[in-house]
Amino acid sequence: MNQPNFYEMIGFQSETPEPHHGPPDAPDFDRAAFFLDVDGTLVDIAGRPDEVSVPDEIRNLVNELHARSGGATVLISGRRIGDLDEFFPEFEGIIIGSHGAERREGGELWQHPAQGSRDLVRLIQMVRAWADSEPNLLVEEKPCSVVLHFRQAPDRMAEGLKFMQCIADHADGFMLHRGDMTAEIYPEDVSKREVVETLMERWPSRLPVAFGDNMTDEGMFEAVNRLGGQSVKVGHGETCARFRLAGPGEVVDTLRGWLRAGEA
Repeated sequence: MNQPNFYEMIGFQSETPEPHHGPPDAPDFDRAAFFLDVDGTLVDIAGRPDEVSVPDEIRNLVNELHARSGGATVLISGRRIGDLDEFFPEFEGIIIGSHGAERREGGELWQHPAQGSRDLVRLIQMVRAWADSEPNLLVEEKPCSVVLHFRQAPDRMAEGLKFMQCIADHADGFMLHRGDMTAEIYPEDVSKREVVETLMERWPSRLPVAFGDNMTDEGMFEAVNRLGGQSVKVGHGETCARFRLAGPGEVVDTLRGWLRAGEA
């Protein structure tokens, strides 16, 4: 039974109810479509993006899920496609990178028109110029966005967020997303919500099952909930997801348990 949180005990209700702590029941693989975030969901977040590695166990788990679902398994991440290809070199399913600004399917790569644009190049130059004053600030360039990481310089986060918000406000067609110790500027018409809604049109007989840990996953959760699927928030924080797991370890255990139950 779901236990009330502190705010519920004192009579305060948040905009969304607290999700159930624990995984959903095992889905029918023939009638489910899986959407899996990577960093913070399948693997722990590292101090730097280039320090993340994906164990063979998780690669095999994702590949097996893809096979058991008849190809209806999608990796959907803020990572660039190049990173995801390195993490999951044998994955044959759909890969969504850069929050939806990149897509690889059937060997074909699509990227948002912002890729390589003059506006994006200008944004990257401004972010790099500002970050040069602090060696512990990390600037990450993606094909369609630019990210400022504060994990190694948390004392610069407040100032950095103000700077990123300022330049995003004056960049037509772009918006700012605040993540876990990050600030990212990317195209305003990019979202995981749209990805889920578009892909589910080709799988009308299936129900979506989504795992994610970040604010960019909330749109995905909303789409999944509206379509009658199961949404799973990984980690803490307010969410519209209907279920919550503590961390990537519980996600891996859940997926492994579902696959074993299906075999039985």
